[in-house]
Amino acid sequence: MFRPFALRWMLVVGLAGWYAFATPSEAGAQAGRTLYVNQAADDGGDGLSARRAFRTIQQAADAAMPGDTILVAPGVYYEHVQITRGGEPGRPITFRAASRELNAVVITGA
Repeated sequence: MFRPFALRWMLVVGLAGWYAFATPSEAGAQAGRTLYVNQAADDGGDGLSARRAFRTIQQAADAAMPGDTILVAPGVYYEHVQITRGGEPGRPITFRAASRELNAVVITGA
């Protein structure tokens, strides 16, 4: 049975580079930008502020560069996220839930 991925904390080292998935209290300071995701956002946002958030996690993953942090607003995101660009040692791409609540962000392809 398929189980949705709840965004809490996980460090993944893949072929494309370094990624960190963390709750707000567990993520360290990064040298890059903060990109925002909110499923209630309008299409066409640039992700550089909460008011201009990306609508999907995929949009943020595509725009992220080493050292960037992606801050994901609470909700259930129905998408398959393909991470094609990686971070670097000491400069991971970090995906963070904007809320400290357990399972505030769920990513599911269902």
